Amino acid sequence: MRQLMHTLFDNKTSADKAAEIGQAPPTARSLRLTNITSRISGTSDASYKCIQRLLHDSAPRQALWRLFQEPATFMIGDVTEIKRSQTRHTAYLGNLSNGKISGFWALVLAAPH
Repeated sequence: MRQLMHTLFDNKTSADKAAEIGQAPPTARSLRLTNITSRISGTSDASYKCIQRLLHDSAPRQALWRLFQEPATFMIGDVTEIKRSQTRHTAYLGNLSNGKISGFWALVLAAPH
């Protein structure tokens, strides 16, 4: 994870923070920010602020574009619906394909390297 983040981010400190943050969701087995912050070293409040500072100070969108390989001969994509039916009043959630369950879509792309 650390090597990947150093490829994506120019700043070494940002890359190290991104690597630590990037390891937290699989460990927490959750995409909830509260669960992610509990898996990062330090207090939950400090971890939350660390994530917010990284998103504000770095250019995550630019970093993600480094993964895109325009000359690739093919691209594999998968849209996955992630259900969040227990949260009703969260602004970033929409309705999934059935129109009843709250959630969001995750788009996973892969290209040959």
